[in-house]
Amino acid sequence: QEDSNCGSRRAHELTKLPKEWTPPTSIDPEGAITADPQEVISDEWGKFRNLWRATTQHCSWWDPGNREHSNGDAGLPPLDHASLRPASNSFSHGTTSTYDGLHPRHFALLSDPALDTVGALPEAIEWSGKWPQGIHKVVIALIPKPKGGVRPIGLFCGLHRLWSRARRPVADEWERYHNRPFFAARRETARWTLSGNKR
Repeated sequence: QEDSNCGSRRAHELTKLPKEWTPPTSIDPEGAITADPQEVISDEWGKFRNLWRATTQHCSWWDPGNREHSNGDAGLPPLDHASLRPASNSFSHGTTSTYDGLHPRHFALLSDPALDTVGALPEAIEWSGKWPQGIHKVVIALIPKPKGGVRPIGLFCGLHRLWSRARRPVADEWERYHNRPFFAARRETARWTLSGNKR
């Protein structure tokens, strides 16, 4: 009765038979219909390539098979004391510690060899492409807003926070280089090259 008074759309949904799953299909290069996942992905890639005006240009500055750090175009910069100490010191003294008991500034107290050893762990994580299960936990802090209510802030473990701050310049450079009009909350509208020159 309630559904009828509010419109019978929800009641009508109950009369529909469940749809049987059918695999997505596309047309292969020979013109035949195929459900091959690779062909379907290629077909979707072609549609979005035209929609987003994408190019086939690949990033030469991020090559997972290249471990040389002789210059900025050969891979990610090393996570050593030269990058980790400034990243650690960039956190405010008032920044909270998280569930592991580590304040992000604690890392700056380590010696250079110790920081180099710490940096080897997130570098190994980067190459594996997966964070260890033991540090998946994120603590949500509810920060009161001046005008009422709270703002949830996710707090990762200390190592993750240090890594994200150390890699922030790389992420910012990637964002500038791959500027697209469909990206939300873009910092700028101009297109930049990796060298920092406006195009």
